[in-house]
Amino acid sequence: MIIAITILSVFVVVMAIALTAAILHIVKIQKELQEIANIEEDQNANLQNTLLYVRDLALAIKDIQNYLTEYQSINQKKILNPFGGPIGEA
Repeated sequence: MIIAITILSVFVVVMAIALTAAILHIVKIQKELQEIANIEEDQNANLQNTLLYVRDLALAIKDIQNYLTEYQSINQKKILNPFGGPIGEA
């Protein structure tokens, strides 16, 4: 009977140590996942800022194109090729 109690006590101690190690490992994994989530959030913010900048650039280019098209129609000078390529014969 004493042998069974000793074996079960050792088993309980080993299981407690294993459970503690597993809990510590889970906490470590959660910290790493939180760091990854923070990095991903920063990257998403950077991507959103980049997309806003590209949108602003596209609008600026469109405004420039509209201005040049209006200027061309007012002055009747050929500034822009309507097809966007070089002017001349192929």
